[in-house]
Amino acid sequence: MLARKPVLSVPEGGVEPVSGRDPGALSSKAAWAPPSSDRSFAAFDAFLCGWAGGSALCVVVAPTAASTSAVAEHVARRMAARAVPTTRAFGGPAQEGFRELARALASGSTSERSPSSLRESPAGLLSSREVASAVMQAALEGSSSASCFIVEDGAPTRYALAVATEVDAALAAADEAAPASVVVWIVAAREGASLERLLPTLPHAHGFEIGAELDATSVAAYWSGAQALPHVEGVSLDHLSRWWRASQRALVAQAQSGAGHPEDEGRAHVERLLAEVSAPAARLARVLGLIGRPLPLRAAQRLAEGAHLHELERAGLAEVEAARVAVSPVLAELRSRGPEAAPIHADEAAVAVGVLLGVFAEDPWACMRAAEIGYAAGSSAAHADEHALRALTAAVDADSRIDLWARFDEARFPSEPRSAAVGVSPDAERLLPFVDLALRKGDGDWALRLARRAVSAGVSTASAIALKWR
Repeated sequence: MLARKPVLSVPEGGVEPVSGRDPGALSSKAAWAPPSSDRSFAAFDAFLCGWAGGSALCVVVAPTAASTSAVAEHVARRMAARAVPTTRAFGGPAQEGFRELARALASGSTSERSPSSLRESPAGLLSSREVASAVMQAALEGSSSASCFIVEDGAPTRYALAVATEVDAALAAADEAAPASVVVWIVAAREGASLERLLPTLPHAHGFEIGAELDATSVAAYWSGAQALPHVEGVSLDHLSRWWRASQRALVAQAQSGAGHPEDEGRAHVERLLAEVSAPAARLARVLGLIGRPLPLRAAQRLAEGAHLHELERAGLAEVEAARVAVSPVLAELRSRGPEAAPIHADEAAVAVGVLLGVFAEDPWACMRAAEIGYAAGSSAAHADEHALRALTAAVDADSRIDLWARFDEARFPSEPRSAAVGVSPDAERLLPFVDLALRKGDGDWALRLARRAVSAGVSTASAIALKWR
């Protein structure tokens, strides 16, 4: 069994910036320090500052969907200070973060360190093993002496954990002569996501769990990283002073009033931003939030005028980078959780579904997202069923199918109080193709579950299937 490569060398005295270090000096012979029991933001920053070569997977559980982006931006700043090339990928309801990383590595901006198999057909990578292999090939055969890869997800899926498990094993077994690579996987602490549930399957990974509130040491670590921001021309002392006083007043007011639930605060913040932009820009933001994955710039420009897209950029609701448009993670998170979190308008839902099926026609996650939007908007359940069948048929990986079946079940048969708002009828006849598909795919548990749902609706054909496979 191959020994684990050295990864971490924490500087004495805790956190310190390392902006002057040459990435070419990163040594794979650095002294190994075992993972610390301290899993705070300050400890995570010390890990980033002390990374002295070698390869590692780092798992960070952030308190909210919005804070995953804050963590990713902090990582990017730390790596930029060390001139370490960084590739960042976003996951969401219509895309797995690790698959988006594989696509990003195959794009023109990073093609010089992408394997030929990835460049030929990144969209065709479906299984967790294929995606992990493509990512690791790009990481360990790249031309840079050190690289950082950031995967920003929502709640971790079974598929994502399967990819992370492969990546963790590959990094641990990597040859010492290979380029140093750190993969930072950031997930939101919801739906049972915790280090206690993730790390048992990732024996070599470093894990950190960031609380909703930062202690004084963690705040200092954040500001230390913020010093790596590029200089902005034309900023006066007065500008900085006004910005600081306003920020300080807001922080003090929040502390005095008592912090609310982070997700509620995120929702309120997004609503304020939407109210400040024009109606067409707000509509574009809601549609992009429904789509839930980065969109090619050309496709986004077909949805609205360029001025509206720039308006969203200025408001912090969208980012445009490498000819792709990504919406605010908070907005995407709200739009992925149904009418009770954010009302879905039928016309916006139709546009989002059209884009998903037009731009990402054969992608299982995009098709399932289209189905979820259809169910949540209360539009044609028959069309939504077609999209869901398309997604499940295209998914060749058992891990991805387990995730997609669960999403279909939640969207098609929502629990109260959402079911009253959605109003999808459990039409038994339309369930039979799903039962048949589950049987053909070898997903017997789901075949039986759906057949029983059909039986409860009184269809004799479904009853016969349920009896046969009981």
